Amino acid sequence: MIRGWPGIVLVLLASAAAAWAVRRRLTLTGAGRRFVSTPGTGLAVWMLCALMAAAVAAPLLAPASPIAVLDLGGDQLLAPGWEHPLGTDGFARDVLSRVLYGARTALLVAVVAVVVTSTLGLTVGLVSGLAGGWTDAFLMRGVDAALAVPRLFLVLVVVALWDRPTPLGLALLLGLTGWFAMSRLVRAETLAVRGRDYVAAAVALGAPPARVALRHVRAVHRARP
Repeated sequence: MIRGWPGIVLVLLASAAAAWAVRRRLTLTGAGRRFVSTPGTGLAVWMLCALMAAAVAAPLLAPASPIAVLDLGGDQLLAPGWEHPLGTDGFARDVLSRVLYGARTALLVAVVAVVVTSTLGLTVGLVSGLAGGWTDAFLMRGVDAALAVPRLFLVLVVVALWDRPTPLGLALLLGLTGWFAMSRLVRAETLAVRGRDYVAAAVALGAPPARVALRHVRAVHRARP
């Protein structure tokens, strides 16, 4: 297995190739070209690719187990070196191994939370903006009530009452408490395009509400920078 410095160099080279491919793919659309033209975008994309590649390949790159105690007698707080690229901590555990495995957990929590937040925010915002009437009032009053409760306070209370929180459970908690503001933004954009001619034409031609929401209204959200 590739461990230590050779593995790190390999991951950096692979992430550079992935970042180049991502930038090239982004230039195929107008919004992507505007994104990549921003100063520092290339470095940010490369760092994100490097972090994801290192997290995925953690079992192959980690010099040791993240929880293994090497030697309490002489391997505590070692300086970075060839054997331990980031040194060791006060319990003689390899710091690089703990960082790599910790990145896997952090990325899992972030990805799941963003997916849950985006799904709920887009769904509630589209339904509220297109349905109108009592449906819109009911959903938005519920969102207003949720926004009135500080999110950090709510998360801290749930975690305090939770015996043994898991990474997946924490990700779901963050996702389920973070979609309220997004739903309001999506609703506002939906109301702005709901009365346009092409939406009215789709409705007049008999397009079902789901097709109007996903094909016409949501397409405008994706096209906007």
